[in-house]
Amino acid sequence: MNERDIELAKQAGFDPFDIEFFQSIGKWSDIIRADERERIKAANAPEIERINAHLKSLEDAVKAEREACVRIVETEAMQYAEPTWAFEILNDIRARGNT
Repeated sequence: MNERDIELAKQAGFDPFDIEFFQSIGKWSDIIRADERERIKAANAPEIERINAHLKSLEDAVKAEREACVRIVETEAMQYAEPTWAFEILNDIRARGNT
């Protein structure tokens, strides 16, 4: 608590050095912060939903690209490479989606 807080507490009729005062202020402060967080979330909900939808579409695009790479390996590399080597490539590409 700074000097201004102490002065304001005194003007309001509180003893700023009373432990109960500090506990009450702490509880009140927690309630105000929680309420403010909820207000900000509610005010920004449409934007948050838009961003989450965009992130989901990006994740889907990455997954589709990864599967396209797998198909290329399946159709091309399997014809020209040793199958064990090609399967290792397929597994490596798919594993990248789990990291």
